[in-house]
Amino acid sequence: MVIRLEFTDFQLQPYDDLLFIGFTENNYEISFTGTYYYDVVSYNNVMWINLTTDGNVTYRGFNATVTAVVPQLIANIKTDFQTGLNGWIQEFDDNFDWTRRYGSTPSFNTGPTNGHSGYGADYYVYIETSPIGSGLTARLRSPLLPPSRNLTLSFYYHMYGITIGTLNVYSTSDLGDTLLWSRYGNQGNFWLNGIIKFRHTGDEDNYIVFEGVSGSSYTGDIAIDSIYIGDCDFYCHDGTCLDESLVCNGKSECPNGDDEVNCVIECGVTQISLENKNLSYSFWSPNYPNNYYNKLDCQWIVNTTSDMIIRLEFTDFQLQAYDVVRVGFTENSYETSFTGTYYYDILSYDNVMWINFTTDHSLTNRGFYATVTAVDRQLVNNYITTDFQAGFDGWYQEYDDNFDWTRRTGSTPNYYTGPTNGPSGYFNDYYVYIETFSTSYGSAARLRSPSLPRKQNLTLSFYYHMYGITIGTLNVYSTSGLGDTLLWSRYGNQGNRMYKWRR
Repeated sequence: MVIRLEFTDFQLQPYDDLLFIGFTENNYEISFTGTYYYDVVSYNNVMWINLTTDGNVTYRGFNATVTAVVPQLIANIKTDFQTGLNGWIQEFDDNFDWTRRYGSTPSFNTGPTNGHSGYGADYYVYIETSPIGSGLTARLRSPLLPPSRNLTLSFYYHMYGITIGTLNVYSTSDLGDTLLWSRYGNQGNFWLNGIIKFRHTGDEDNYIVFEGVSGSSYTGDIAIDSIYIGDCDFYCHDGTCLDESLVCNGKSECPNGDDEVNCVIECGVTQISLENKNLSYSFWSPNYPNNYYNKLDCQWIVNTTSDMIIRLEFTDFQLQAYDVVRVGFTENSYETSFTGTYYYDILSYDNVMWINFTTDHSLTNRGFYATVTAVDRQLVNNYITTDFQAGFDGWYQEYDDNFDWTRRTGSTPNYYTGPTNGPSGYFNDYYVYIETFSTSYGSAARLRSPSLPRKQNLTLSFYYHMYGITIGTLNVYSTSGLGDTLLWSRYGNQGNRMYKWRR
């Protein structure tokens, strides 16, 4: 057995009254004073505890308990901060402290909105960077760990803000710090999982230390939560221990799918055959609706009969920047690419479609859910009907313009310009318009249709309203990978009425 020392109360006169702890006679390795203390576990079956006081002021003192503990159990440390720091200690020789909190941090555009679980009053600890300078450190030390053991550290971290500094994780002992893990800068507005396997080989006291380093301004809050240290291969977010064989096996064993995150998986090529009209097939990014993995290269090849074409539709689409879905209609030639939350529905030119999904090595997101459907070529002309009543109906704001179209019902906000309602004139008849009050002269807003089939005679019909003494230009283009072809244009005040154009 070994010995665990725990305190339920600790108040000594700072610096003058001291409590010493050691594991060999007359050799004290740990000292506490003031309100500074933490739980201690002996190396072997003996512990020496010595209290010394001076001749001046005295304080309340301490209440301590020693317990015989089976050695193999002492490494299992589980901390969710719901009832306090759970034996983790603010170090003295740093610049400021970690703060325990639930809900959002006080500063805007930085920090989490709740603890890692997201439920109710879910506590976490974070560094508040608003009133301090750049490069200052806050260090949080674990309870004492046993020597010469293979251990796993699992934790969740949140690093969101444009001036995020650094989060370091050290294995520390009397010989100094050994850096195990580090992240710098904005990692996005979500909790991420860190897993570290480590071993301290010496006989010295050893601990884990989380060190937060402040950034240059108030948008630098760094948070941690759900910390587990033990000899388990893998910890789920709720502390459940998994064997290594169950991690990254394509099946979620943890309640929220932690064991299938950040796995490197070869997607390969999936062949999809749509032999009948209106036959559909749904597919999704790996691990959806949980975050997809890093370093993916997935391909879906969709075929249908010669009298059909293929419609690709997304019902969910959330990628990180640099993670990309590409779509093409000839092998290894991708004509359209989507990232972030930018996507639209696509029709193939012919009876084949190639879809490719690649991810980088950094942040991941929820991913996508897509459906491909075989569509009769002869029905394509009637495919796009848009009245904006339910949204943009597959039309998309382009990225490389200056501002966006706005969907609205009733009059526009400014006097002597814009319509009073949509073209039907009925109550709540939506339309889209460009709001020019706060934009500069010559700025462009571009709204793109869903993809159209090629080599077909098509008709475009729409209503337009251009009323105001400073009206600019409305252009209609046919656009492709080769550029824009102008089909129609109007400039200047056309009067306070809706016009219909058809071609």
